[in-house]
Amino acid sequence: MKKGFVIIAVIAVIISCFMLTMFSRASQSEETVTSEPVKLYRSYLIKRGDTLSSIAKDNMGEGFSSEKEYIDEVRQINGFCGDSILSGAYIILPYYE
Repeated sequence: MKKGFVIIAVIAVIISCFMLTMFSRASQSEETVTSEPVKLYRSYLIKRGDTLSSIAKDNMGEGFSSEKEYIDEVRQINGFCGDSILSGAYIILPYYE
């Protein structure tokens, strides 16, 4: 009788470990899918005719609520006080991935 009980206990422990592993993996995959977007930065070469507004329209993507919010962040990141930009210069642009 003791031998049968030990075998059942061992099997129960193995099944419990297996189920915990499966539930753990399922919750990890859900976290990956539902995670928040990450803000990244890239350099951008200003071309002749570019404006902060045209750059925002072409590069802001999702994650920003408005063009103004995006332009304000571009100004802050690059230390701009106004709207003047110089073609041939590089600026840093934020984006979400």
